[in-house]
Amino acid sequence: MKQLCRLLAASTLVFTQAAGAETWVDVGEGFFADKHSAQRKGDLAEVTVRSMSAPDSFARLTFDCKNSLMTVRGRSEPVSTKDLPAMKKAQEIACRERWKFWK
Repeated sequence: MKQLCRLLAASTLVFTQAAGAETWVDVGEGFFADKHSAQRKGDLAEVTVRSMSAPDSFARLTFDCKNSLMTVRGRSEPVSTKDLPAMKKAQEIACRERWKFWK
């Protein structure tokens, strides 16, 4: 019985980790965005991003969906995403209007 409980606990842990991996989307240049962390309020949207060079560190990015600008939480200067393909894709994930599923 104890072995069955251990097996069940171990399999639950493995499946939980596998399910979590599905929420990260490759946005290019070694960056991944967590599509389930995306939140939008008007023209501003936020998403969590991590880099493959530092997989244990995360950054929360804020996007101005209307003007294609990005800021990193804790920094004040906005940066244009037009010349940053990976961040442009992260912006698309963050700024997607969930109710417009046909786009």
